Amino acid sequence: VECGVDVLGCIDDFASPDATAGSFEDLSARHAGGPIGILIGVGYNNLAARWALWQRVREAGWRTPILVHPRAHVAATSRLGAGTLVMAGVITSAASVPRCIR
Repeated sequence: VECGVDVLGCIDDFASPDATAGSFEDLSARHAGGPIGILIGVGYNNLAARWALWQRVREAGWRTPILVHPRAHVAATSRLGAGTLVMAGVITSAASVPRCIR
């Protein structure tokens, strides 16, 4: 919310539907790639799953917005890629470029 977006909920293909907004298939059926963006929340301890989900989301036509917390500082010469999340207190260096890690 502090990044200027409304959060619909968390989707999780493995958790109880009562605790989430449903699975990826549920979301896709309800919104069909509409104006909703998806932020990938799979941690770096499972890069293969993160990359597989990224590919699945993008192939389905979903947006992956860049979200920057208002208490972060992004240098004017930095480049942020789709799906980037910049948390509070982060300072990006001049001319920094994100790297995709698979």
